Amino acid sequence: MAKRYSPTVPIGLLTPEHPADHCRLPRHRAFRLRPVVVIAVPGLLTGLAAGLRGWALAGTAPLLSYAIGGLTGPWAAAAGWSFTPLTYAVSTVVFTAIAYGVRKPAVRRRPPEPEPGLWARRGHLAVVACLLFAAAAGCYATLRGLGRIGALPQGFDAVYHGNAVRYIADTGDRSLFGTGHVNWYGDARTPCCCRDCRRCPW
Repeated sequence: MAKRYSPTVPIGLLTPEHPADHCRLPRHRAFRLRPVVVIAVPGLLTGLAAGLRGWALAGTAPLLSYAIGGLTGPWAAAAGWSFTPLTYAVSTVVFTAIAYGVRKPAVRRRPPEPEPGLWARRGHLAVVACLLFAAAAGCYATLRGLGRIGALPQGFDAVYHGNAVRYIADTGDRSLFGTGHVNWYGDARTPCCCRDCRRCPW
């Protein structure tokens, strides 16, 4: 039977033994910038190496960062390496080098394309307005659902994902099935409600 993983500090387990205070995030400003760095920087570097610029780079950077992290985890686990900030940083360098290496020969083989015309100011303002509207709608929905920004959501699968992050931080296991240990309950048999279990259809 597989051993069930027990996190050091369960996320979202609001009991007297594990009150919500244990799960509050640090208020240091440097900690608040870490998610921005993790989500933006790898994608920005890879996008720049691939030749993206402007709003295309800004919009694609988070997706590229998720792709780098999503691919690095299982590959690192298959190689027997732990998924750590160092592993993520090294993989960012590798993906950036690959993007640059793929783009450079392609640029040399084809004639240079004319530079696209600069956007008018109203074009940039329209993009900014859309971003602000989306941010406001997202903040409104989040605050309406949570009540306050520091609350831990208790619905859907937020608790599972919180514990999955804790599991990866504790073990370095970012394999395809690693986080399954968070809710791995082992072999169990459903109790029978019949008098004669041998005739039970279940």
